[in-house]
Amino acid sequence: MNITEALRRTISYIDFFYHSRTIQRIHSPFVFNLLNDVFNDKKNNDDITKIHSLIKELKKDNTSFVHTDFGASNEKEQLSIKKKKIKTIAKKVISSKKEGRILFNITKHFQPETILELGTSFGIGTSYMAMGNPSANIITMEGCPETIKIANKNLKKLNINNVKIVEGDFRNTLNTTLNTINKLDFVYFDGNHREEPTIEYFEKCLKKAHNDTIFFFDDINWSKGMKIAWERIINHDKTIVSINFYFFGMIFFRKEMTKQKFIIRI
Repeated sequence: MNITEALRRTISYIDFFYHSRTIQRIHSPFVFNLLNDVFNDKKNNDDITKIHSLIKELKKDNTSFVHTDFGASNEKEQLSIKKKKIKTIAKKVISSKKEGRILFNITKHFQPETILELGTSFGIGTSYMAMGNPSANIITMEGCPETIKIANKNLKKLNINNVKIVEGDFRNTLNTTLNTINKLDFVYFDGNHREEPTIEYFEKCLKKAHNDTIFFFDDINWSKGMKIAWERIINHDKTIVSINFYFFGMIFFRKEMTKQKFIIRI
């Protein structure tokens, strides 16, 4: 990360902190209950413990593999193919345990029947959602063939059987995948960190959304492009409630609610 980008992120977080609220200052019953009942549930259980143990293993794994990244870390970079160690990628891309627990709690609480994940990586976020609702039909999409092999091994280690992985560049596979789905109950966007693709995938998934659908976006403040994408998404006519948690964001489409934008520290 260069000095300019580090400065941008620092300013971005200061701005977030200044405008954000804590749970005590939330007046929306829906959002308050979401934070109180779902986000604040920090109880450990066997499923979460198993995932955390696997994360530790991955962060120590010296095995090398060819890593293909279609949503490369540079806004101008379309594709990156490099030899990497599993532990290097694991330390970089695996969501925090806090965010993982939130994914687990959300799927456990709302019990979405059909879940779509854009960006499988090593299958850790996938595992939190799959264990949160073992009866869900989870479709997760990943561009890198070697990463998929690792993800499949991880899912097998955790005895997860309700996940299907779709291989390929989202530009070529998302439309076909969406055509096989009647409705989307939960979508986890974590596979491309550039502005235009993020908006494009949002708009495509929106066609399969319904009143109770939840969209969960990772890294909404990760870059200038992602921040612009998030602003466009929360201002979309169909977005009713948006919550910016800085590192990730959520949107809801509940027509019975008033359009509101929340910036919340947790």
